Amino acid sequence: MTQQEIASFVQQTEEVCSKATKGPWEVEYIGRYSDHDEACIALSDDTIELSRYENADFVSVARTALPIALEIIRQLMAEDNSALSQIVLDLRYELADLTDELAAKESSIKQQAERIAELEKEKEV
Repeated sequence: MTQQEIASFVQQTEEVCSKATKGPWEVEYIGRYSDHDEACIALSDDTIELSRYENADFVSVARTALPIALEIIRQLMAEDNSALSQIVLDLRYELADLTDELAAKESSIKQQAERIAELEKEKEV
């Protein structure tokens, strides 16, 4: 989804959510039948409203919106992981470069120490 599609989705979903009865909502089971089960929504004030259009809209939109929201979250998590992986990779390269620099400096110091030792031996002779 593009950023514009996500923004539009969020705005439309928020509008529907703001019109529905405030939660928490709970499922109240009515009965089991041979071919189906029945339930209704118990609202926070212990009343059951099956006829409010805003609540029906909310349930309908939630059925579609929740999977989309979860997919957006998955994408954001993947992007975060991808960015984090890139940072780790960059740090590994930087560490490798620093390790190479350190090895080169250690080698140079060793050569200089050997040269100093040679010069000191020549002085003694």
